[in-house]
Order: sequence, then C-alpha cells, then structure tokens
Amino acid sequence: MKTQLLLYIFLVSGIFCFGQSTIQKECLNRLAIKCHDVEFKKTTDRIKINGDTIEFKRSKIVVSDARKEVFELFENGLIYPALIIGASTGGDGQFKLPSIEVIETINMSSFEPEPELNSSNKTRTFSFLVWKKGMANPYLYLLQIKNEDATLQMSYSDFVKGAHVISLGFCSILI
Repeated sequence: MKTQLLLYIFLVSGIFCFGQSTIQKECLNRLAIKCHDVEFKKTTDRIKINGDTIEFKRSKIVVSDARKEVFELFENGLIYPALIIGASTGGDGQFKLPSIEVIETINMSSFEPEPELNSSNKTRTFSFLVWKKGMANPYLYLLQIKNEDATLQMSYSDFVKGAHVISLGFCSILI
C-alpha cells in the first residue's frame, strides 16, 4: 500500500511538472514573437535594496523567497515596476510602458532560473509569480535576457551586467 501511494504521488507530481514546463515553453515561444520588435530599455532610476524589498523612486517591488543573484537583475536596471506593468497590458499584442507616475507595491515570489528554456549560452530565462491585489491566484511571468558577448566561462554577474531584456510577459494565472 505504501509503495502504491508513493508511486501515485510521484506520477502526479511528474505530470504536474511536465505540464508546467510545457506551458512555459509555449509561452516563451509566444513572447518571442510578440516581443520581437520591442526594445526593452533599462531603467536608470536609483534603487535601494532592503532585505526582500527593492525601492524605486515612486514604487516598490517585494520579492519573496528569491536567491541573492535575482537582485542583480534589478540592480542592473533590467527589471523595474513600469516594465512589469507594461508586460501585464500585452493583451493587444503590443508592449507599452505605463504613463502612471506612481505604481503601488508589486509583490513577486518564486523568482527562479529556468535553464531548460535557454536557447543558447547567450540567454538566461527566469520565471516568477506576481501576486495582484484582490486576486487569490498568482500570475506566471517569464523573463528572458540576452548577452551577445557571453562566454561559457563568464560569471553570472558579468552576464547580467552586459545583458538586455529580449522578452518579458504574462503567461498564465496559476490555479
């Protein structure tokens, strides 16, 4: 009985992981098409990192359960509140930075590298969840950055310093 229960749990978790990976691959393909002609600019805003909170001029991002390396993406201007809000409004097939000056706090979690989604050693792909006010379930986003000068020996920090965003977008509401 114990063996059957363990086998069932393993089978169900394997199906979930396979399904999630498939969703991410399909989403990344859609984002590559949608973001093909988009120039994602880095922010030059000064930021302050205090624990899991990144403070921008007029907004904050709280990143729960993130690795230390994730914060380098923010420090190097690759991710900022207006960029995330702009990625949220892509239903019309266009990416637009919002014109609002103050964006309330954005809550993120599960910011993880997704190495199986990288197309080469010049790209890095990440997934993360955004928790929206009034919503019970998180929104899954994918971010892909590229460094044209990347080498296999390059450190993560050097990769991020020379990288730019090539795709970013909302994929799915997780249930």
